[in-house]
Amino acid sequence: MRTSGGECTGAAARAIIIRRATAKIKGLRWWMMALLMMGSIINYLTRSSLSVAAPTLLQQLHISTRDTPGIVGAFQGAIMLQPLCGYVLDVLGLRLGFAIFAIAWSLISMAHAFAHNWQMLAGLRGLLGLAEARPTRPG
Repeated sequence: MRTSGGECTGAAARAIIIRRATAKIKGLRWWMMALLMMGSIINYLTRSSLSVAAPTLLQQLHISTRDTPGIVGAFQGAIMLQPLCGYVLDVLGLRLGFAIFAIAWSLISMAHAFAHNWQMLAGLRGLLGLAEARPTRPG
């Protein structure tokens, strides 16, 4: 709404500020979609990274082949908690929820460098599965 002096107040002023801020970046929605797509591609690539690194990890961390299913199972079990992550997104909202899950995924991925036994690696893989369990539409 405009006052008698021609100034905007309240929600109208916020809407104008948002329009002006987003008008400066041409094709902002396409940039956002590209970032989401790249994040999803990297996400799917990291799911298979353990199988590629397994021979080296088994040797360096002294993990037996008997312990390997526990590591993979922790990830698979945590990724089954997708409905829980959907609830968190419903409560927090998409913007904040996706930001939290993306930051958590990044930090947990980096923390894999500090794993020194199979139990720690399994715990981190489980947390990574939980961070990746944010609802993603297939296709």
